[in-house]
Amino acid sequence: MDVHRKFTFDDPEDSYWNESSNTTIFDDFRNVSIARQALDDLFVRTDTYGLDDNASVAESEKPKSELEVELTNRLAAVTVSSTPNRRYTTSDAQSVSDHSASGSRKNTISNGLAPEKSFFPHISNASMVSECSVGSFSSDATVHLDYARLRTEHRKLQKHLEVILFLKRTLSNSVFREILILKPEASEYYVSYLRETGDTEELMNTLFAMGRTDEAAMVEFVVASRKRQPEAKIHALRKCLISGLSDPTLSNEAKFVEEYITLLEWQIPIDAKDEELCKTGNSEIFKQYPKKASLIGQPLLTTLYYCCLYHYDLSMNSYASPWYVKTVFNINEKVFNWMAISALSRQKKYAEIEKLLMNKKLLSGYKLVCPFPWSAFFYLIFKYGVPPKEVLTKWLHAIPDLEERLKVCEQFGESPEAHVETLIALRDKTKLANLLKKLNPHSVEYNKAHIALSNTAYKWKN
Repeated sequence: MDVHRKFTFDDPEDSYWNESSNTTIFDDFRNVSIARQALDDLFVRTDTYGLDDNASVAESEKPKSELEVELTNRLAAVTVSSTPNRRYTTSDAQSVSDHSASGSRKNTISNGLAPEKSFFPHISNASMVSECSVGSFSSDATVHLDYARLRTEHRKLQKHLEVILFLKRTLSNSVFREILILKPEASEYYVSYLRETGDTEELMNTLFAMGRTDEAAMVEFVVASRKRQPEAKIHALRKCLISGLSDPTLSNEAKFVEEYITLLEWQIPIDAKDEELCKTGNSEIFKQYPKKASLIGQPLLTTLYYCCLYHYDLSMNSYASPWYVKTVFNINEKVFNWMAISALSRQKKYAEIEKLLMNKKLLSGYKLVCPFPWSAFFYLIFKYGVPPKEVLTKWLHAIPDLEERLKVCEQFGESPEAHVETLIALRDKTKLANLLKKLNPHSVEYNKAHIALSNTAYKWKN
């Protein structure tokens, strides 16, 4: 009984399959046997050499062996013997599609490569998928057939790992490690297995034995960082320094770990003291801004923000002072000012913010200088509320570039006086006239803009 339904392709590339032909490419039983035998032989060879040391992406560029030449000739003979007007039957297409899919999956998993192209390049993907659609088969038979083939492929994939685990159980560690060194593919299977199972101790020992010190050191660092207790974490990190990170090639990584240990050791006493202040309730700053999380284990910039928020008034030599943090961990001026201004803006300490911006000049005295763009500075300021008008106007006048000052005035719009003065300095009559319509007629800014527009001595740009 015919197990597939008549199907008509809409793609012009597949139109020749729609011609009325009752014959198929596999009508000749001899050609069917040759094609299937060729595919079976090819996939058996793929399974046999799945763990070949020379397998690589460039394998397709190697000279063909006698077996490959013979297989190519067989497939070419089958293709030539069929006429272009013939079409596959559903059962034959299913056989070819299943074999090709299983072979490509095997190649992909064992070699780590992308699936290879089909052995029938003249057949489009739409043709193969449509011919093998679920609606073309008996559902029960297809399910049982696919399950059997998937189970077979799964067993093939597990075969190599089972052999490796058997060797691990039956051989001594030294002999087993020698095998892993001699067989890089087997070692990759075993290392991947250890990563998935979470056996970090065996993973580290294996990586160290195979000479992969950098990977072993990173695994050891990750395990140490996951410790919950601060003292246990510090002890584990120090062990990393004398173990995997003692390798001279990992000197930069070892330096970072040392700084991490220093940060943890510095955070522990500060957090303990601040917890006591929170419990006793004697600190106003902790009442106004309650502490919501432990300081231990926080990143360096978060720690700096914490010290600027709760301990900014301490002396520079104090252990919890943000200036001490800046000195010990060599934080640059721009980063320090950003975190300090963010914390001080939250507390509305505008006088302290102005001190950070002061830059002493040799002849002109003090001048306000921002180490980062002024638009970013005002974003931090307005994040926690609008500062007093006098302070805001003073800071806007500190922006040396008139175009940048105008952009800041238009973006925040909280200082119309500075906005009017900037437009007058830029001699932009059009924008000044438009701004005049939005101002209060009885305000100082309105009168200043109105006088400037009425003055014929001004040389406007527009």
